[in-house]
Amino acid sequence: MTAVAISGLPAVSRARKALARLVAATGSDQDCLLPAALLAVGDGDSRRMAPGLLARYGLRAPAYGRENPRRYRWGLGFRAEVGHPTYAATAARVGWWRPREADFLAERPGWYAKRLVLPAALATQFEFWGRIADDPAHPSHAAAKALLDEAQQVAEADLAAWILAADPWADTFALWLLTGYPHPAARLRDLIFALAVRYAQLAIRDGAVRGIRYPFFGEPLPSASAHLARSLWRLGIYPTLLPRLLELVRFAQQPDGGWADPGQPSDVLTTLAAGDVLATLDPRFDPAPAIDFMVQRQEAGGWWRALNPEVPWLTAAVADWIERCGQPFTDRFAWPELPVWSRDRTTGLPTMAVFDELAIALAGMPGLAQAPLEAAFIDLAGFGEFNNRRGMDAGDAALAAYAAALRAVPRTMVIRQGGDELLVLGPPGVTGVLEPQLRGFLGDWQDAAERVGIPRGEVVPRILLACGAAGEIRELRGALGTAIGVMKKAAADPGPMGVMLWL
Repeated sequence: MTAVAISGLPAVSRARKALARLVAATGSDQDCLLPAALLAVGDGDSRRMAPGLLARYGLRAPAYGRENPRRYRWGLGFRAEVGHPTYAATAARVGWWRPREADFLAERPGWYAKRLVLPAALATQFEFWGRIADDPAHPSHAAAKALLDEAQQVAEADLAAWILAADPWADTFALWLLTGYPHPAARLRDLIFALAVRYAQLAIRDGAVRGIRYPFFGEPLPSASAHLARSLWRLGIYPTLLPRLLELVRFAQQPDGGWADPGQPSDVLTTLAAGDVLATLDPRFDPAPAIDFMVQRQEAGGWWRALNPEVPWLTAAVADWIERCGQPFTDRFAWPELPVWSRDRTTGLPTMAVFDELAIALAGMPGLAQAPLEAAFIDLAGFGEFNNRRGMDAGDAALAAYAAALRAVPRTMVIRQGGDELLVLGPPGVTGVLEPQLRGFLGDWQDAAERVGIPRGEVVPRILLACGAAGEIRELRGALGTAIGVMKKAAADPGPMGVMLWL
């Protein structure tokens, strides 16, 4: 564990204890953000509390009306005070978040709080119940699925409102949260993509995500730009926009280690968003000043607070981020998931069009551009003969099995170049990892091939490895593509297990 992680461990421990107190508190089931605490404290409490929580939700008939806080069975506390006494502020709250909007908060506290509560509740409720629904051994899995099926219709209407782009901070905050949890991201995928596309187009036009009303009219917002950048990477869309957004975020850090929007003091929410995207995509990022900023702003009870009602989600999110910052960059980094329309139909793999955009994005992000990256060019010796003999359907099944075996290699991105030629990208910033992983694939492929009717040893991989800078993966791929022709002649008979060589 790094010194960064150790310095933040006491704060993380205090946060976990605070969340556990909320889980154990009487009446916590009335708080729509209880699932944020349950997700943070672990599966034991989740399994124990889910049936009772579902029973209580079942007694609450959802109300009608687009703005009705009871339109979800879990309810939404749209008032500016805390949702539960467990995390009530024990002292006067210091204005650490967006004091330029103080008039809005005073005039419309319910509307103002809704901007934080609704996305946090949707993300954590959908994630919590999605995990229960996916577990057939859980006695509540069917009821959890029914709850989500009902709530999805309402959530889609809320998402549609964010696509109007009437409130850039709130809209991108929702995008950031919903893309950060697997279950809401899957359930609400199409409208989440629409929201991301909407703001990506605005950022392309305006150079950043900008405010559209007083007091931030026309000003670039580091907070919303960080929300958008992280979300676009997760979704695997508009990667060429990322260098510009990351540059804006990187240079907005304040002397105290935190981040803020223009004319504001540093605050925990903007610092979390900026720290999240930089910790994931910039190996040069030093999280220590930002962690120090967060530790200094943790309340004695263990909570982190921006406004009030978001406290359980924010506390869990900051604790998780501090823990992630203690990991090596290569463990924090993850290649994006790609939308179905940018994947090859036969294999489910990204296409070369995706590779070309990723190459531009990596070259434009200085930290990633300089990081070492291992890549492999792979084809299947004997595949042509198998395909000709067995026919196109058998060949497609073999290609799908081939792709699935490679997708199982952790922390890599696999791209279909054409035919049976695939490109495998390892995580940037680490060397000596891809070769042993692909040796495992050589063995796994034998079993995968047999399952689709290929006799053992008849169709085997040829793998050519190389290493270069992540910002030069286009050139690296070109060199591998040229050299693979020579390798095919030299290894015309690669043996029963295949062959692997370094360029």
